[in-house]
Amino acid sequence: MKNKALTYLLTAIAVLVWGGILYQIIKGLGGGKDIIPENTALRQRSTDFNDYALPQDTAHLSLKYPDPFRPVETRPETDIKGDSALSRTPKKAIPPRQDINWGFLTYSGFIKSQQSRSIIALLTIRGNQHQLGEGEMADGVKLIKNEKDSIKVSYEGKTKFIKMHNPYP
Repeated sequence: MKNKALTYLLTAIAVLVWGGILYQIIKGLGGGKDIIPENTALRQRSTDFNDYALPQDTAHLSLKYPDPFRPVETRPETDIKGDSALSRTPKKAIPPRQDINWGFLTYSGFIKSQQSRSIIALLTIRGNQHQLGEGEMADGVKLIKNEKDSIKVSYEGKTKFIKMHNPYP
């Protein structure tokens, strides 16, 4: 009997909770009175109801700028006398940056030495085959870092990573 009374009590509470939820949903969907906010602009409208009349333009244009399509008139250059800081000095020409063409160098692969456990890179420099370890140099090319899929080399002060050349793409 005790469990039966508790079941009826919990059922009644569940019905009340769900009833409140459904009431709030129905009220939110428009079951109640619709409230229209008052618009003060409607009250201030004139009584002539001419909806097609254009409103008075209150913008003012400032026409104090030069014509963008007129060719620019060049003024003769005048040198300011008495101030050496403002006088024109010729600028030094910056030499063009010399990029290195790395096409003369290809990384063919590597050999792993069994005695010393070091990796020796197989490089082709200007058509000549070379075997280099880290820190070694040949034909001006220094091998800095040897990875299995790429190498880091230095030539004429520039460094670059070069990927392994795959002759069979």
